[in-house]
Amino acid sequence: MHVMVKMLTTLLAVLLAGAEARLGDTPEPPRNASWPSPEDLLPGGAARRKEYWSNATLRFNVNPSLSKLHDVTRRLGYDHLATTTRYADTCCASCGSVDTARLVAGTDFYAVASAEVMQAQGVGDGHYCTRDASGPTGMGCLSCARGKFLWYHPFNYPLGAWKGSSLFRREIKIVVADTCPYAGNEAWCPGRQGPSTNTFGVKHHFDFASPPGKHDNYYFAWKKMECPNYIKRRYARLSRC
Repeated sequence: MHVMVKMLTTLLAVLLAGAEARLGDTPEPPRNASWPSPEDLLPGGAARRKEYWSNATLRFNVNPSLSKLHDVTRRLGYDHLATTTRYADTCCASCGSVDTARLVAGTDFYAVASAEVMQAQGVGDGHYCTRDASGPTGMGCLSCARGKFLWYHPFNYPLGAWKGSSLFRREIKIVVADTCPYAGNEAWCPGRQGPSTNTFGVKHHFDFASPPGKHDNYYFAWKKMECPNYIKRRYARLSRC
């Protein structure tokens, strides 16, 4: 009898302790399902895939309209509009295994991967040592551009930088060192096959290896430029293309 009472007492204590622990736990704050987390937007993340944006609880921003964004782009003196994401510096980018950090170290350039549709004539599966796709917006390996981030992004949550931030005032330069393939990035990077624009209605996309501070997937107004000789020399030294 004493043994049974002791067993019941022990069991009751365990159950009460578990209940107290659960009551004392701080619940994890619910994630706002109306926009993606930073992790969702990194390579391999859910928000890189087109299916993610078909969820009825998710919304992307249509204000301002694309026509207004293109007007802003032209008023700033640039030719094209692009969406942007970020990944991370890599030792072995698709442009001849170039090291993205070393390619731009000590310069005023940022290394980017351009959308597959902006590249052509690659080797292997078409993603290596590419050239510019046809037309003025082709941006294959060792293509350069200059541009500015716009004070708008595709999401319906507050911007991460205020409108007067230097991020939106200063012009930056980019050099293509990598490819953003359509497979796995269907929401952002149009491919040679399939839709000519991404989920947000934009033809062009740049995935920054290491973007400026306060980058938050802002639209980017840009214009193609000739790469300076020092970037060409460094690329020739670091790349196998």
